[in-house]
Amino acid sequence: MIDNTTGDYNVAIGNNALDENITGNNNTAIGSNAGFSGGFTNLSNSTSVGSNAMVSTSNTMTFGDFNVDRWAFGISTTSAQHALEVGVNGTDGNGAYLTEGGTWTNTSSISKKENFSEINSTDLIQKLKALRIQKWKYIGTDEYHIGPYAEDFHNLFGLGTDDKGISTVDPAGVSLAAIKELIKETESLRKELQLLKTEIAELKKGNK
Repeated sequence: MIDNTTGDYNVAIGNNALDENITGNNNTAIGSNAGFSGGFTNLSNSTSVGSNAMVSTSNTMTFGDFNVDRWAFGISTTSAQHALEVGVNGTDGNGAYLTEGGTWTNTSSISKKENFSEINSTDLIQKLKALRIQKWKYIGTDEYHIGPYAEDFHNLFGLGTDDKGISTVDPAGVSLAAIKELIKETESLRKELQLLKTEIAELKKGNK
């Protein structure tokens, strides 16, 4: 904070940390050369952690510089294919991760699961028919989506931890189970159709 003049409540730890700040308040920079980028001198409530970590907007947190390509939470490192990974068991994130290509991936190994039970796919189809699916946006944003409501989803399927959120796992699982049931129904209808075609062909032969 060598150039700081009127900025208050700032914290800097490390050689040249937050040395760009002049009038900004409530900033934190930890690491050699951690601080602002882009010539800014008065950001507020920003945090940069790590050697050469830079932040260019107020109310923003950055972790690491451009060379950092792995972020680990509750573990010591991630695999080369995981840009971000969280925890190891059911109390701390269970190893869910973000791939280096940018896809969030939920833990799904059978070794992480218990209390298995079969699904009544016919009943599931009926519940899907009752599920409201609409287009909506989050309050205070212009972010539109199509999907169900957590209250309805939890009430119908009893999945998740509460009725305020829907995981990415459950709609996919419900959809796959429904697809399997529809495939079974389609195969049954095809067999019935083939039998009817055979009966019609036999009737035509008998009428000749």
